[in-house]
Amino acid sequence: MSSIQDIMNEKHMQLGKELERITTLTTTQRHKVALMIMQDNALISYFFSVPDDEKDEWARLLIDGSL
Repeated sequence: MSSIQDIMNEKHMQLGKELERITTLTTTQRHKVALMIMQDNALISYFFSVPDDEKDEWARLLIDGSL
């Protein structure tokens, strides 16, 4: 059975690929969003629960400070 830490580590590793796959953000924007998300485990979990078709807008709102 995986520990919570193992699960979160896996999500951290998946985050960059997921942002690249799902969003139209620039490389710099993706790195910024990734750093913002990785600071909070709840935010990581929430990001992965957002439907794929909403992740681009969600990431842009996070960058803008609108969330």
